[in-house]
Amino acid sequence: MRAPKERHLWVWYAPYGMGGVETYLLNMIRETVSDNAAVWVAATKSGDGPLREQFVRSGAELLDWTDFNDAYMTNRPEGPVRQRLMTDLARIKPTLLALNDCNDFSIGAAPALRRIRRYCTVLDTFHIDSPINQYLDFRRTFIDSLDGIAATNQNVIDTFRRRYPRESSLEVRYIPNGVDVPDRERSPATRTLKLLYVGRLVQDQKRILELPELLGEIAARGKDFTMTIVGDGPCRESLAGSLARRNLTDRVRLTGYLSPQEVVDLYFHHDVLVNLSTFEGFSMSVLEAFAAGCVPVCTDVDSLDRDVFQNGVNCRLCPVNSLELMVDIWMDLTPELIQQLSARARATGLSLTAQNTYQKYREFLEVLRQRRPLEDWPDQAESFVNLEWDLTENNPGLARPHPLRGLGRSAWARVRETLNGRR
Repeated sequence: MRAPKERHLWVWYAPYGMGGVETYLLNMIRETVSDNAAVWVAATKSGDGPLREQFVRSGAELLDWTDFNDAYMTNRPEGPVRQRLMTDLARIKPTLLALNDCNDFSIGAAPALRRIRRYCTVLDTFHIDSPINQYLDFRRTFIDSLDGIAATNQNVIDTFRRRYPRESSLEVRYIPNGVDVPDRERSPATRTLKLLYVGRLVQDQKRILELPELLGEIAARGKDFTMTIVGDGPCRESLAGSLARRNLTDRVRLTGYLSPQEVVDLYFHHDVLVNLSTFEGFSMSVLEAFAAGCVPVCTDVDSLDRDVFQNGVNCRLCPVNSLELMVDIWMDLTPELIQQLSARARATGLSLTAQNTYQKYREFLEVLRQRRPLEDWPDQAESFVNLEWDLTENNPGLARPHPLRGLGRSAWARVRETLNGRR
């Protein structure tokens, strides 16, 4: 990935949002551009978001493929959408197409992926370890077009291998996320425990509405604490109301969305990062907390890398189904213990950098290229990539008639043709 001829195209639903995956993507774009590769980012669902300007400043060219989503759902004529995709692919001539967990695009554009694969390494990514395996089943449609899969945790790789035992030859590699956090002094821990939450305000997965009860319990036990909640989402009003009913508004501050730079400042001024999730991939907020010495107190989800998360050494882990124990953990955190955990957390975070993550991707790409060397794109790429296909054909969200109904309609059509011919 060192040669200037490298042209990377990253495809994502809404790449400029405020989640951890979007931050990961931005970090990867920055590192790729700094490695003298040209980078394009295509949004297939939404081209808006608070990180959009940072993507522009990173040196990437942004592509608006948002018409794809409507056409995929048959709400828009698909011909112009296909033509737009083909025109951009012929212009860019990518050497790497990274499908950033973008199932709908990958399903709909599978014929195009197969067509350009002679000239382009096709890489898929796993960023979440969901208990619902549908996101893995979606891969069945386009798995034959992939060169490799990169995953942010080993657990999802193991699940994938069990799901697709016949795909043992497909390269799948665990590559942990990395972050960039400046080296600066931390605010010392005091008797007032300073808690922090960074993420989407949703109940599904994040369980944000469980937080007020936990905070009410620690207040009832007499622990002096404050909390800052960073992020936005559909549960914000419910969360604020629940905090008010428990008389916690003087201790808890809801900031809404903050820029990455503002969030980094908060890590250095808080003792603990709280994560209540039922499942995760490799949480970017937790990585940022490690790097800043803000002690992660997280649920012990299956995807955790046990070499990184060492309970009682650099973090504290709470059983996923016993959130009430989170309060016990908070109660046990003295200033002295926080200082010890913080120093070890920061030491852990030193190795989990965006540069190291990119280096592992570069090494993975070199392996994939050795297995399947690329051909040079033809000079007249437009004629090669120009093809017709139905991008809704394998859409799992669309109702499909029962096969017997189709046979019945076909038989009835033949009968009508016969009757009409006798008249």
